[in-house]
Amino acid sequence: MKKGIVIRAFSQSSDFLADTAFLTSLDDYKRVFDLAVRRGFQGIQPYAEIETGFLSLKTDDSVLEGIGRAARDAGIALPS
Repeated sequence: MKKGIVIRAFSQSSDFLADTAFLTSLDDYKRVFDLAVRRGFQGIQPYAEIETGFLSLKTDDSVLEGIGRAARDAGIALPS
């Protein structure tokens, strides 16, 4: 079994269920993936916004592929 964490836990907000406003670019995802690996996690549960945000139901396939590639490069599984 892999040790995982929800991506919103990496927000600077004290609210564990904070929004994903801190994720505005692919570089932000890479930073979070690298930080997760350094803290001993093997997986991150991503969070998609409904309408807005870098990762939403309207996100372009090329962006999704970039996030997936960044996760694989960092050794992070995206379980859902």
